[in-house]
Amino acid sequence: MIKTLQIQLLLLLSLSLQAQTFKKAISIPGIDFFNTVGISTLPDGKIIVGGNRMSNFNGIISLLDKDGQMIWSREFVGVEVRDCSGTIDGDIIVAVRSLVEFEKSGLIKLSSNGEVLWYRKFDNALLSNVLALSDGYIVVGDELFMMKVSTSGQLMWQSSQDLPGQLLDVQQTSDGFLYACGHSAQYGVLSKYSAGGALLWTKLIEPTSGLTADFTAIVTAPVDRVFLFGTTGDSGGAGMGGLVMGFDTQGSMLWSKGISGLGLVEDAVLGAGNTLLSVSNFANQSSRSLIFAMNTSGDLLWSKNYEIPGLGHELHNITVTPDQYILATGITEHSTGDDGYFLKADATGNIADCCQPDNNLNVTYLPAVVKPVVPNLLPNISLQIGFVTVDTADLVTYSLCEPIPTGFEVSSDTICPGECISIVQMDSLPGIIYSFETPGADAGFCYPIAGIYTIVRKGDLNGCEKQSAKQILVSGVDIKAIPTAFTPDGDGVNDVFRLSFVCPPAKFEMQVFDRWGNKAFTTRDPLMAWDGKLNGEDAASDLYFWRAVADGMPYKGEIVLIR
Repeated sequence: MIKTLQIQLLLLLSLSLQAQTFKKAISIPGIDFFNTVGISTLPDGKIIVGGNRMSNFNGIISLLDKDGQMIWSREFVGVEVRDCSGTIDGDIIVAVRSLVEFEKSGLIKLSSNGEVLWYRKFDNALLSNVLALSDGYIVVGDELFMMKVSTSGQLMWQSSQDLPGQLLDVQQTSDGFLYACGHSAQYGVLSKYSAGGALLWTKLIEPTSGLTADFTAIVTAPVDRVFLFGTTGDSGGAGMGGLVMGFDTQGSMLWSKGISGLGLVEDAVLGAGNTLLSVSNFANQSSRSLIFAMNTSGDLLWSKNYEIPGLGHELHNITVTPDQYILATGITEHSTGDDGYFLKADATGNIADCCQPDNNLNVTYLPAVVKPVVPNLLPNISLQIGFVTVDTADLVTYSLCEPIPTGFEVSSDTICPGECISIVQMDSLPGIIYSFETPGADAGFCYPIAGIYTIVRKGDLNGCEKQSAKQILVSGVDIKAIPTAFTPDGDGVNDVFRLSFVCPPAKFEMQVFDRWGNKAFTTRDPLMAWDGKLNGEDAASDLYFWRAVADGMPYKGEIVLIR
């Protein structure tokens, strides 16, 4: 019975995973292309995907439900989407770049139904990232630029450093400090700001051996730690690899790890259990994208490949849902064009009905030098009210998973020792290699010995394996028909307690005990029943316990006597 409950629980967990995880494309019908650049969630779990139409670079924001089904899409004429984020109050904040005004960027705030609440624009060539806080929104971009705008669209503060380069990501710690990362010339950049926008310090980071550093993502953990994710290589771009570093909140380096074979490490986020999740692509292999997880000491926990067979693809952005599912988005390339690519995985990177092979990443110590600098601040810029034309965009989604169906049926799940079953295969697809595991059975699926056996059907597609299982009870006892109560009142209905049998056992013994362990009944005759008497007297109404052995197989349970 315990094994049956375990299998039922695993089935429920499997169905839950299957319903909530997916790997999909998001496409513009027709011949146009679509490239996603950002992914986020609303507090209720709905998914926000930002991207751009490739024919005219108009930005598009889509809202999808938890299962990746389209709710609505809005196209913004004349602006390109750079990033997007869900807000605490259920709205959407979008960082954009103007396509018609030179070196103009801005923020657009949308309601959850896609209505523009406000648009603010300002002078900055290129925004990289937007961070939604409870009291406003922070954007970073070119010229080591950072700005905070209130929830109503008013400028709160701004800061630009006179160093060449770009800030690419920003995060806030629980004590309110802000940390931003990016690059300046060959150096990686880490800057710390107060909650009010005052620049506290900037550190330039350079791996030894003449390598460059470019930090694209920053993660803050609730243990006063800051983690940088990026890419390292030589000045010509050769020898590219991943770079992950841990710092304390004063900018002192705690550890530095290099990951060979990776191309751009695009984005990172804090996952369940304080794991560091990052999305990347293999160097010189555009058709292989991956997500990897580290602990806060820089040790690799897992790495999974999200390859789409026959299609080129890349992943660029990653986040987690309120219930700790992983979301990632990028682009997929096929013969007729490019579509957006997004996925939802569980906390360990698994997607039901999809195959995510493990990767063997090589993570090694990579020495680096941290150099403090004191940059000057550039003059402030002003916010301007902007106007944008919004159209309805007709985007659709479709699944990218290649299912490996392994379902099957058996003629009976309860048989007597020595009997046989037949197996009916179902949902088979060409190209998949199928196999069965039938412990306890002979070649004809006959079971000579009593027991509980599990039949497993496996399907293998290019090294990706899925399986389904069914349990077979080989026993003379019919467990499903065993009563849980009886009423020995002499009315001829349910007056005695006995076990039910599929077939009579050759050897049998059953005992019944009261709650204090006193034996109330015993028999070796499978047809004999307990009449509810104890030492010749009517036993009291109570809960009793029974145990039996039929053809060497043990059983036990409870029976309620009701008078």
